[in-house]
Amino acid sequence: MDKEEYIDRFDKASNFCRDFTLQFIEEFLPEKINFNIEWHSPKDSEGKWKFLGGRLVTEEDLKQIEYVKARKMLWVDGKIPQWINMNIDDHNEEYTTITIRCCGRLTDQEEYLYHEREGNPPFHILGPALPENWESIEKSGKIKLKKAEQGDRE
Repeated sequence: MDKEEYIDRFDKASNFCRDFTLQFIEEFLPEKINFNIEWHSPKDSEGKWKFLGGRLVTEEDLKQIEYVKARKMLWVDGKIPQWINMNIDDHNEEYTTITIRCCGRLTDQEEYLYHEREGNPPFHILGPALPENWESIEKSGKIKLKKAEQGDRE
């Protein structure tokens, strides 16, 4: 996949993630999007993670990332993660925040990308966390998006 195709797919996935989530929630989500990237690997002695492509990042480097920067962080020398999951679990008056979880395996080969059946590989869009016993919008209604409390982020 070339960089232009990757950018198109990233943009399509981000916009779809917002639009899809809006179907389930009561709140309005701003069109401006930023990102949190969840990364789980052992930290070094300075509290840094080895991120995609060997870059060292802190937890703070992966929070509230501006749109274009987030897109660039997942593109590593012409390669991207084999799968990239997106979901919205936070927002404020200015930004919708999409959380990205991705694998550490990078590829430049289309056939190694996951989520082809969903039509926009490697992106997989997940909806908001639904309450226990929620059945459908018709039966249970729309939900409030669970916003992370400050203590939940530490």
